[in-house]
Amino acid sequence: KTTALRELADQLANAPYRIALIDTRYELGYGLSGEFLDVFKGYPRPIGMEMATRVMNPQFVICDEISTEADARSVLQCASSGVAVIASAHGGSPEDLCRQAALNSLFRHGVFRTLVQLHRRDGQLVHTFYCDRGGVWIRADGRDNSVDYGRHGGCDPSADG
Repeated sequence: KTTALRELADQLANAPYRIALIDTRYELGYGLSGEFLDVFKGYPRPIGMEMATRVMNPQFVICDEISTEADARSVLQCASSGVAVIASAHGGSPEDLCRQAALNSLFRHGVFRTLVQLHRRDGQLVHTFYCDRGGVWIRADGRDNSVDYGRHGGCDPSADG
């Protein structure tokens, strides 16, 4: 995930788009630089995202491991300000992600339109794309395992007990 986010940040910055990379653990921004890339090293995600959005006028904010309500509020604030957010999160499937209250909140607000699931199969890195279709994650390859994440009902993280 870290390598994918780093490569994406580098490619977007060279496109050129204005990128703010929130590097809380000094991993994402290692070795990256560029005229259109601002790296916020060592800041907690919420503070880094707020500073980047207010001061740098990025077109994209990239960060890793969204997991807390504070992270989710910051992502929502970025999106509400017109900044696209690219982020990673831990989960074995879209169902796992929608059960996390912070992420489900972002899904319900329509912040993310695409999920990319990374996993290994037979030693090879495999990715599966899911697209948001009005409250349901649909596999982009057409296979039938869509996930209702709750914009119109469906997955409710509070119902897990």
